[in-house]
Amino acid sequence: NYTELYDNVTAALPTADRPQLVIAFPEHALGWAADDFVTDLTDYLNDPQYGLTQAEVSDFPIVFWAQDMVGGKRIGVPAERSARFLLYDASWARELGFDAAPRTADEFRQQACRAHQAMLTDSDRSNDGQGGWLMDTDAMVALSWMNAFGGGVLEGNDYRFLTPKNIAAFTFVKGLFDDCCSWTAQPESANAAATPSATTSRLPDIFAARKALFATAGLEDLSSYSYAMAAADNADEWTVLSFPGDIQSGLVIYGSSYVVLKSTPEQQLAAWLFVRWLLSPENQQKWVEVTGLFPIRNSSLDLLGDYKKSHPQWVAALDLLPKAQIQPQLASWRTVRVMLGDGFSYLFRLDLDKQPAVISNQPPVVLQQMDSIAKELSK
Repeated sequence: NYTELYDNVTAALPTADRPQLVIAFPEHALGWAADDFVTDLTDYLNDPQYGLTQAEVSDFPIVFWAQDMVGGKRIGVPAERSARFLLYDASWARELGFDAAPRTADEFRQQACRAHQAMLTDSDRSNDGQGGWLMDTDAMVALSWMNAFGGGVLEGNDYRFLTPKNIAAFTFVKGLFDDCCSWTAQPESANAAATPSATTSRLPDIFAARKALFATAGLEDLSSYSYAMAAADNADEWTVLSFPGDIQSGLVIYGSSYVVLKSTPEQQLAAWLFVRWLLSPENQQKWVEVTGLFPIRNSSLDLLGDYKKSHPQWVAALDLLPKAQIQPQLASWRTVRVMLGDGFSYLFRLDLDKQPAVISNQPPVVLQQMDSIAKELSK
């Protein structure tokens, strides 16, 4: 909606009256760049007086820095970066007989199903559907599983969902759900709508109550889980994991960027200087302490010693960055991403035919529909 508002309003404004700096997802900036609204920051970065040295550029993790470089042009620089992770109760896992976090999809399934079986054998019948992975159907979760199995959403510069590796990924997570080794939380009130807003606030409490061995959360959510563990007087050791597959790490980095819009040379330079100031290591230190997100520059870590000591899960997330991947660098990703989340949700609808033939064919059917819809959205 904000993107549409910008497109509708600024297109009618004289260039000098448009905003000079926005914070937006890179895929939004790509759409604006196609309309020649976005300033290529390459010359500003290379400027001997106002730019960044090569050492300063190398201070940005490559997985952050690469997202905004498209077609030889720099359409922005990273403003904030996050990812979705699996949360893992290591203490409970040890009680279930596991001494290490899962490294493969099969190990993940084994631990999630063992936790579910533990719920089935206790005296509380109300938790019989719980215990494994407290899942969500965010598009980044879907993409992370696809990447973990060696798949993804692109083939060259075009979308391609129906591939053997994506089928394997979706079949795996669908099988977890069908076998009750993963589950979704419902609103506390039976009269409340089953919307993300009605359930998201409950997820940290559910995890802290040992109703799920695994949960899914964004980096910005970790503080809520820490508070929930403390409120529940739960001293369990817990950490964050990448999505385990049989091929590679499934971690996908996403977030918004600083985008300088075309205006006058003076205004563009002022916007760039403001961005450069925001990206200083000292300001990045403050940014992390307030938001809990990744620091955009590595040198900021030298200033975050106390924060690292008190946030071990955040440190574990940092350790996963070297294997992380970026999102598709296409303007259409802003809508295709929504479609991916919707399609992933469709896999877990409870009112579908439960015949084995239908279940085994469902992931390919959904992925084929994604191919068709993505083709239309790309136009």
